Amino acid sequence: MIKSNLKSWKSKSSREGPKLPLFKVELRTMEHPHNGTHLEALVLHGRPTVNVLCLTSQKELLLVEQYRFGSARFHLELPAGMVDVGESALEAAKRELLEETGYQGDNWLSLGTTYINPAYVDNTCEHFLVLDAAFVGRAAQDKTEDIFVQKIRVEEFDQLIIDGTICDGMSRSAWGMWRYLQSADLQ
Repeated sequence: MIKSNLKSWKSKSSREGPKLPLFKVELRTMEHPHNGTHLEALVLHGRPTVNVLCLTSQKELLLVEQYRFGSARFHLELPAGMVDVGESALEAAKRELLEETGYQGDNWLSLGTTYINPAYVDNTCEHFLVLDAAFVGRAAQDKTEDIFVQKIRVEEFDQLIIDGTICDGMSRSAWGMWRYLQSADLQ
């Protein structure tokens, strides 16, 4: 662990913000540890999420394309979703993969967990790899999803990152973790 001389900010007060569908909003008054300056910090509390690097038995990688409201554009990314209450991250990853793509697999590995954006969001994303996944039936997307499934060769993913096609941080994080494991011969 790297040593640091930083001190924690103190929470002076907290109040609930507006109601949102996916997050609980908290507004915290925080005190700077060195100069006493106060700052109102926005904290979004959300359920954990998962994403899945899914490799088929034909060594194809599954991606999903869907419209994202934050960027107001379509994104090509890994299958992903929220962990339901009472569900493990692995159970959520298996459920989301099946719901979004119609694929299942038995050979699962956790690649690790990252914070989505620790500046103001408290939830994490656990990244999974599933090998030799097979199509088992039509995807069962919920009524708020409109997803197009694409298959690519594994070696194409790097270029999709370089050219900006894959631009979401969670897909890039999962890919980077898997590439590290491959290069370190830890797989």
